[in-house]
Amino acid sequence: MIDEDNDIRTAEWARKGHPDRLCDILSDSILDEFLKHDSNARVAINVFGCDGVVNIGGEVTTKGYVEIPEVVKRVYREIGYEENIGVLVNITAQSPQIKVQADVGAGDSGIMIGYATRETEEMLPLEVVLARKVADYLDDEDSDLIQPDGKVQVTLENGKVKTLVVAYQGHSDFTKLLQNGIEKLLADYITQETQFIFIPFWIGGFIADTGMTGRKNVLWYGPRVPTGGGAFAGKDPTKVDRSGAYFARWLAIEELKRNSNLTECLVEIAFIIGRNEPIMFKINHKTMEPRGITVSSILKKFDLRKPIYKNTSLKGHFGDISFPWEK
Repeated sequence: MIDEDNDIRTAEWARKGHPDRLCDILSDSILDEFLKHDSNARVAINVFGCDGVVNIGGEVTTKGYVEIPEVVKRVYREIGYEENIGVLVNITAQSPQIKVQADVGAGDSGIMIGYATRETEEMLPLEVVLARKVADYLDDEDSDLIQPDGKVQVTLENGKVKTLVVAYQGHSDFTKLLQNGIEKLLADYITQETQFIFIPFWIGGFIADTGMTGRKNVLWYGPRVPTGGGAFAGKDPTKVDRSGAYFARWLAIEELKRNSNLTECLVEIAFIIGRNEPIMFKINHKTMEPRGITVSSILKKFDLRKPIYKNTSLKGHFGDISFPWEK
């Protein structure tokens, strides 16, 4: 939970072409393709990119078929990279013992965290929202001087931007133009004391760095909020790491709507593989009875068997009202 006495806060947001973000996007793009062919597909896809080669591993049980290398290369180009990459695929079927468990309850054991705050319209911490706005601004910039990789870090002091660090794949000549655009974008939070630090680099993506699915979980709420058990990307919704976290976020939002005295809400839920009901349910650290909360009801409530997951990795899992758990 948030420390009200701490007036200095920092969060980061990686751009879509950052190798770790890109691995999440690729994992969810592959998941969506399987769900298009088979809404009951069991999918757990991990992506590791390094030195121009993308390695795809995981477990899939499905009636459909996906040409995974084609999906990877298409999405890589959509993000903005032009170089050719190699794709290695090593996928096996889901363990029959795990499949039997997932058929009757949670597809895995784990702890899920949901959080909401009145700080921003998105009900997310301000430092997270500002870092994401800057990263999205870079992603939307249409210029040959800037390429897809990069990361933004924002430090706030008393609600204003103290330091803003922008590492971006592009030409150093673009720095002044970027600063002018960011100052307009965050005009309400920039002061004369705001320190801008720009770190341009030219070679990026899987050519220059490694990326792996799930390494940027801390982005979604920022470091002030605890993270749950596992990554979201590449997992079908029977995996409660994903579906349970979405439900916990929805509950946190609903609790703020219901209780005007609260400024923030933290929801904690724990599931056991094969069991439909949670074994732990807390709101702001108070243990509650999980009446009516089941894995099957969560899947039905948000219609989670649809191919909607590439967008969650592209946009960020929280703060976008196009996602059913945000409404």
